[in-house]
Amino acid sequence: MQIIFLFLSLSSKSKNKKLKKIILLVRVSTKYQNFESQTNELVKYAERDGYVEDDWIIIEDKESGSKLSDEERQGLTKMYAAIRDPDNQIECVYVLELSRLSRKPETLYKLKRFFTKRKIDLRVKDKGLCLLDPDTKKVNETTDIIFGIYIGLCESENKTRNERTRRGKIYKAEKGYYTGGNVKFGYTFDEKTKEYQIHPEQAEVVRQIFELYRKEKCGEQKLYKILKSRGYNVNLSTIGKVLRSIEYTGAERKYSQHETEIEVRGEDGELEIEKKITSRFARQYPQIIEPFVFEECRKVAQGNTTNVHKSTRIYYAHRLIKCNCCGAYLKALYAKMQYRCPNRYNVIEKQNCTGNDSININAIDWLLWSRVFIPEVNFRFNTNIEQINELKKKREDTQLIIDRSNERYRIALAKYRKDYEKKGIFSEEEIEEFAKREAIKEKKAIDRDIDNAKKEVDRLTLEIEESEKYFNSKEIENILGVYYNPANPPQYIKGSKSVTEIMKKHVAGSTDREKYNIIHKFIKQVSVFNEPNGVKRIEITFYDNRKCEPTTFWYAGMKKDKSKHLYFISNGVVEYLDYSKRFGTE
Repeated sequence: MQIIFLFLSLSSKSKNKKLKKIILLVRVSTKYQNFESQTNELVKYAERDGYVEDDWIIIEDKESGSKLSDEERQGLTKMYAAIRDPDNQIECVYVLELSRLSRKPETLYKLKRFFTKRKIDLRVKDKGLCLLDPDTKKVNETTDIIFGIYIGLCESENKTRNERTRRGKIYKAEKGYYTGGNVKFGYTFDEKTKEYQIHPEQAEVVRQIFELYRKEKCGEQKLYKILKSRGYNVNLSTIGKVLRSIEYTGAERKYSQHETEIEVRGEDGELEIEKKITSRFARQYPQIIEPFVFEECRKVAQGNTTNVHKSTRIYYAHRLIKCNCCGAYLKALYAKMQYRCPNRYNVIEKQNCTGNDSININAIDWLLWSRVFIPEVNFRFNTNIEQINELKKKREDTQLIIDRSNERYRIALAKYRKDYEKKGIFSEEEIEEFAKREAIKEKKAIDRDIDNAKKEVDRLTLEIEESEKYFNSKEIENILGVYYNPANPPQYIKGSKSVTEIMKKHVAGSTDREKYNIIHKFIKQVSVFNEPNGVKRIEITFYDNRKCEPTTFWYAGMKKDKSKHLYFISNGVVEYLDYSKRFGTE
């Protein structure tokens, strides 16, 4: 009877033993190293602790512990998968030394928290360390101290190695050696010596670019068409970069640093701004062109920069017209006198958009100003306290969208947390990580709503300021030059000048920036649709249903009589509009 009981007891222990497993994590840094010696040492170390072959899971990988991110480390990925597998009950991870886990301090801290929460021991052979105390299953104090010391050494080693690598790259770049990254157009490098060499075919293209630009004195787009017609395979952006690169003369490019701001998502899911410093090493390339050729091309470039209006002109329909195909805002192209879709009308690529949306700049800008001219005159005369209070109420309601955005995100996170908690197989850290990943779509939608709300708040604030400005009768008195009583406004001044005409003249004298603000105060969106026979239909949408009839117009394209391109239909009769004149000044 005792023998049977002992057998059942041993059988039960053996069964429980099979549930417990360990991981032998082996990593080598280069393809020339092998796993065998590390694996054998860890096997012996595990056997000393009483584990047998059926108990261990061996994970072997050749990968860098410092260059790769945690997501790119296949060994860590396999280890996480094995631990999270419900069929396994991992109680310990064995490594030869701490550097086999990672050389990155942040990764080591992350792994330490991961193991501690799951009460998984970490045993390091070369130091004889155990992460957890076998009795309390808490972090061993000695191991904790050594962990901190090692991480400090890692940080110091990483800084030293990075600085040494940077100095080496700077030295090699100055001597004309390839140090990584993209190779400059026109050059290649020797695979063995890493020395820069002239690429025969690309160098010929470089010479042709400088020679044609110097002789033709044309713009980059025309130069692109000429090169294409001659069979040279080069894109427009490369042409611009080549013409601005003094390195083709053999001159040394100086070392430079520039700082940029990038958006990153923090641990709380919020977008944060981080500063990124980019360094450009001093670099020497073999000479392809003579220095005087480069200088002459720079003079041509300065002579071509004559279109001052490109930086000073204000386009009234900016960010009002969207492409019906891809949804991008149409951009003003002064050379063609059109608003065009930036994705469709691209010199190099057109695959992003298959639409054909465009509209004449003069026609649409004139039309939009003409639609808001009279409403603006009335706005300045008829502003009252009720309208101002209504605008303030709308601004408060819109501001609530921004203020409640964090609560919306918290509710979304809570929902996903609850879903993962129900499964009962994930730790708190995993639940939080998965919930944030699932809530990305909601976060993007919330961010879009916030952006739209901020724009609307800015618009309403501007309108409130203007309303309060014209609610004050002294502002109108300054315009009219006489006493003004809103309760009993004069119709004429000195018996001949109409008050309305004076206000019209005042509004018509607005600057381009003021006209732009007035248009965007009244008009929410403009839609342009392609109709048969090259006709374009224009639909204007006003804020708060402030319609200024009509709201639908047609643009018939180029004809001999330029005053009859733009028209609308009223009671079946076509009414043409002459947009060759500046509206409100005739």
